[in-house]
Amino acid sequence: MLAGICFGAYVAWEIAQQLREQGCEVALVALLDPNPPAHGPTWVRKRQAPYPLRILETCQQNGVMQVALKAARRRLDPARYLKSAWRRWKRLCSMLHSAGRRQTRMLDAHIRAQKSYVAHSYEGRVVLIQSESSSRKPIFLERWGKIAVGPFKQVIVPGTTHDDLLLSGQFTTTLADVLRTSVDIALETPEFVERSAA
Repeated sequence: MLAGICFGAYVAWEIAQQLREQGCEVALVALLDPNPPAHGPTWVRKRQAPYPLRILETCQQNGVMQVALKAARRRLDPARYLKSAWRRWKRLCSMLHSAGRRQTRMLDAHIRAQKSYVAHSYEGRVVLIQSESSSRKPIFLERWGKIAVGPFKQVIVPGTTHDDLLLSGQFTTTLADVLRTSVDIALETPEFVERSAA
């Protein structure tokens, strides 16, 4: 069995594919609340401009006044909205600066790896364990479901967010129960029993 949470799910997926190509059997690949793959057999990630450039593009396309009116309709003063956006930008810059260059490089490498990974189809048994907040986004299930060609099961942990599953210890027992059940099902499949008996 291979399992990975968040970006570790990509690692588990890739290891399972490589083992399968070498003729090794992986009973189960458990993906614990990963983001959907950016690239796959039938789709490519759309490149987006950085947030400040998207705001400027919106202002150019719709006109500055229309953007300001849209902000006012949200019961926000446009000047206050821009000040708030500027404060958030400065806060983000100071956080990245204070975190140090090493952590910033590591975070940047993590994001680049996740965005550049190309997921390929996998024919083995897969269980996608999702937080409730992730399960509300249909692209997660859609993309993992497209590349999981073999038996595929989605399990939702109710009342959770990604951070709950990643950082909170209160759902450890729930995750362990889901994994134990998934492993038991994988071990009871006839083709696995025949191969392990031989």
